[in-house]
Amino acid sequence: MSRRERARAIAVESEAGKLFDLTSPQRGKRRDERVVIGVVTRAELPERFALRYETAGAPRVAAFRSIVAVTEDHVGASVAVVFEHGDPALPVVLGFVSEPDAKGRPAPPARIVIEAAEEIELRCGTASVVLTRDGKVHIQGRDLLSRSKGGNRIKGASVRIN
Repeated sequence: MSRRERARAIAVESEAGKLFDLTSPQRGKRRDERVVIGVVTRAELPERFALRYETAGAPRVAAFRSIVAVTEDHVGASVAVVFEHGDPALPVVLGFVSEPDAKGRPAPPARIVIEAAEEIELRCGTASVVLTRDGKVHIQGRDLLSRSKGGNRIKGASVRIN
């Protein structure tokens, strides 16, 4: 049975309130419903990644699904992992685990990529930046500093250049 078929499997709630998957190969076996920490590794195929983790005291390396984008930059990174249908052979990465700094704050990532099919909008108070699919950048705010290597149209109540 494929992952997709298992993901669509019918589940029922037992009298004890536990969720059971009627078509899972784990039926009758103990399910692993913990969050574990794994490490992203390289797989044998180029541009593919694997996950190294431990369940029931046994080390494992497996392909995985993820709710966050995983790139070459993430090889060696620690990740939080759960298991589809509680099956330790079907890991799902929830996100990256970062170590806190001296003040207990998580360390910021070296780079962040935000990607959208149509539009990205950032807002803070009355200021906003909108990036559109066709390459337009819309910036709005009370005060504005703009630098461009290409054309630069400026609209405002007053405009001071240099």
